[in-house]
Amino acid sequence: MIKNLRIQDYTIIDDLSTAFENGLNVITGETGAGKSIIIDAIDIALGAKATKELIKNGKSRALIEIEAEVSEALSNKIKNELEIEAQDNIFIISREITPTSSRIRVNGILISQNELLELRKYILDVHSQHQTYTYLQPKTHIKLLDSFGSSEYQAEIEKYKTLYKDYQNKIQKLKKLKETDSQNKEQADFLKFQIDEISSACITDVNEFDDLTAKVHVLENAQELKAVSYNAYDAIYGENENITDSLDKVKSFLDKMTSCDENLKDITKNLEEIISNLKETARDLRSYSDALDCDEEALNTTQMRLEVLSKIKRKYGGTLEEALNKLAKMEEEYDFIGNSEEVIARLEKEITETEQQLLSMAQNISSVRKSLAQNLSETVTESIQSLEMPYAKFKAEIRPVDLCANGIDEVEFMIITNPSEPFKPLVKVASGGEISRVMLAIKTVFASTDDIGTVIFDEIDTGVSGKTSQAIAVQLTKLAKTHQIICITHQPIIAAAAETHFHVSKVQNENRVDVLVEKLCDSGREKVLASMLSGNQNGEAIKLAREMLGRTPKPEIKSYLNF
Repeated sequence: MIKNLRIQDYTIIDDLSTAFENGLNVITGETGAGKSIIIDAIDIALGAKATKELIKNGKSRALIEIEAEVSEALSNKIKNELEIEAQDNIFIISREITPTSSRIRVNGILISQNELLELRKYILDVHSQHQTYTYLQPKTHIKLLDSFGSSEYQAEIEKYKTLYKDYQNKIQKLKKLKETDSQNKEQADFLKFQIDEISSACITDVNEFDDLTAKVHVLENAQELKAVSYNAYDAIYGENENITDSLDKVKSFLDKMTSCDENLKDITKNLEEIISNLKETARDLRSYSDALDCDEEALNTTQMRLEVLSKIKRKYGGTLEEALNKLAKMEEEYDFIGNSEEVIARLEKEITETEQQLLSMAQNISSVRKSLAQNLSETVTESIQSLEMPYAKFKAEIRPVDLCANGIDEVEFMIITNPSEPFKPLVKVASGGEISRVMLAIKTVFASTDDIGTVIFDEIDTGVSGKTSQAIAVQLTKLAKTHQIICITHQPIIAAAAETHFHVSKVQNENRVDVLVEKLCDSGREKVLASMLSGNQNGEAIKLAREMLGRTPKPEIKSYLNF
């Protein structure tokens, strides 16, 4: 529901803030008083066309801001479907209009007009004589009819739509396969070349390139490494004078001196470990030197292998691991191309089977739809006739079509308003007053199935009698139990049925005309209703107004808003 509305520098408005309530809100006032300004502002805030002419004269911009509250379930649905997030189930929607642009924000975040129009579908439905209603659009009729069905039927519809999406994906995949079949044959030859090139390298270890690179460095410096390591061995433990011999002499001398000072025992022990480690190191150096191979053939062979691996790395991803990953993908693609005829045949079979399954489901859905259409037609007809349109008849017409996302049906709402006329599409209802009543009747019927929280009726009672007004008031009251209703009316019967009553009037203020909006309490409502009834506020008119309100008046509290 719309909780609060703020308007700044819009047409003749300086600054307006007002709060709407749950249930039925009515707006009354003389013709030309400015009642439609509020409705138009709400409409524009939620995505209707905005032009620079709407900016108040002398101002640089206009601003309209709406605070709308939704249920937690609807908040989650909007988040999942539109990726627009509420704050505690509240959407603050602001629209700023400048001479060159229009900026829209939801909870402070900029969004596009298309995104706003998608959000609007969950918040507001405006019915006026100058707009195309949601329910007049034939493309929405099949969805509306389906929403009239049971939860089991809704589940079947969703199951059908999921299967149909899979069916369409398979058709697109088959089309692509057939279109690229000749190209695939050429691609297969190139894939085969690439596969053979990588496979012939016989890569079994992704670290082989790094290992061979290190090996080449050793082979290239084998002679120098051999000489250096042997010389190091000889210096430590060779036949001539060496390090270990010298250390052995030192140890022998220290051994003799420990009898004089036992503190030398630890030093001698450490020296003994050093000598042992040096001898072990010397043996390792000798083994390393003896093992080094200065084989030129081994070097050449290793370098040739490195060249092969380097080429593979360069062409297929930069590492041997990536090359092997690409090999697996190319082999899979090659197999797919090689089996394309089998894949095409399998897809064609799956498509045929899925199509048969869809047709069977669509026929069952269509059968239920026809029953729903009959029920809906009778229910809406009854609802319309209760609004003093005794000859009106409504029909949800189902026509067969080829298999599509909605099954094998298309639906259009049809109506007769006069007994001598044939059924016509709902969109062709000529009378503005009839359209409003028809929309009210349909909206009342669908009240339990839609997500929209607020419904606006702009002058729904145009050209209707008192008896019809009473019927409209009953329907509005019924609809207001499940929706927030905002309604502009000239009929006292409808105004008296409201839970919240706004009155709009123009007031001369020095050199300008202000528009005054009052949120009326009981005594204020009595006076306004009396004026609507008889043009004055005499005792008889006040008495009748009180009877229409059906309650003891409370002290009047007025809320004035100048704009």
